[in-house]
Amino acid sequence: MIRAGIIGGAGYTAGELIRILLNHPGVQIAFVHSESSAGKYLWEVHQGIFGDTDLKFSDNFDLDAVDVLFLCSRSGRSIPFPLPSKSSTSPRTTGTSTTAMCTACRNGSGRRLREPA
Repeated sequence: MIRAGIIGGAGYTAGELIRILLNHPGVQIAFVHSESSAGKYLWEVHQGIFGDTDLKFSDNFDLDAVDVLFLCSRSGRSIPFPLPSKSSTSPRTTGTSTTAMCTACRNGSGRRLREPA
């Protein structure tokens, strides 16, 4: 099971990502970070997932608890996000903003979750 974390979880892109990950049999969402929505249930912001989860937004996170980290902050905010130095235990990281995707394409670091067999 892949453990996923989401930073910037209150926006539209994060809402779609949450919906996809909740329905993926090989993924468990460890946390969804949002400073503006901390303490609220995910479905209070993303009404389309009402009844699918009892997760709440958090204003803190544990990078050791995830295998992959999605950065869903608005364009330009994900790039300077402070991450630990790359090691075998650091989570794979991907951004959903245009800035993050272009940077990932340029340096070859973009990754995709495999479809279930």
